[in-house]
Amino acid sequence: MCSSDLPNIPQKYIQNVFGGSIGAPIIKDKLFYFFNYEGTRIGTDTVVGDTVPTASFMQGELGYVDTNGNTDYLSRQQVTAMDEPCTQNTFNGAPVCPNGPGPNAAVLNYYAKVPTATSTILGDGINSGGYYFVSPTPSTQNTSIFKIDYVPSSKHHLFVRGNLQKDTTAGPENLPGQPAATYTDDNTKGLAAGYTWIPTANLVNDLRYGFIRQGYQVSGVGSGDYVDISGLAPPTAQTRDSIVHVPLNDITDTFNWTKGAHTIAVG
Repeated sequence: MCSSDLPNIPQKYIQNVFGGSIGAPIIKDKLFYFFNYEGTRIGTDTVVGDTVPTASFMQGELGYVDTNGNTDYLSRQQVTAMDEPCTQNTFNGAPVCPNGPGPNAAVLNYYAKVPTATSTILGDGINSGGYYFVSPTPSTQNTSIFKIDYVPSSKHHLFVRGNLQKDTTAGPENLPGQPAATYTDDNTKGLAAGYTWIPTANLVNDLRYGFIRQGYQVSGVGSGDYVDISGLAPPTAQTRDSIVHVPLNDITDTFNWTKGAHTIAVG
């Protein structure tokens, strides 16, 4: 049992792996194809901890630790009285408290729909605290590989192979009931081709071409401008989009000559 006397239930973790492969000749002894697919579906939960206001803070009270180590709270009226001098002060020609002294109604309204703290692990434990919840973070993985082999004669061998990766991951929610803060989509792909030529029993030329395009994007839910309150989690996720594409081409050619117990390779 945990400290709140609730059962200590393990997080959800469900994984399903499936796939299949097939291959057959297209032209007997000459042309062949192969295909393989593997998929994974993972259902997991992630524990998220946010620093949020306490219930007393949302009522306009302000807590502090006095010189004796005791926690004291100022009422909304006391905070307003202490804040009264702000009406006489300006910054760059503008009043420092345009809405008047005391608890800022705009800030309290900004956090009105945010759950209040249920733990003192995060925050200062007086005006802010921790709020923990479980967020679904499912992910998928898909790998597809297709290959064609062509053997026109004993001296020639050609192949082409393609690989496609399609992986997705949903990030945890910023707060319960909100959409995933991020969605990651990895669609990296690759292509390889090769031609092997064997003109004689001791001469072999191997030509290879490879192309890899690493590509993934992270989709966020944020848009527009935001106001952040130092020390508190934002009421909504502020994540943005990012896209990364990294192409890479590679060509190699290796010529091998075997003479007795010796082999010379040039490439």
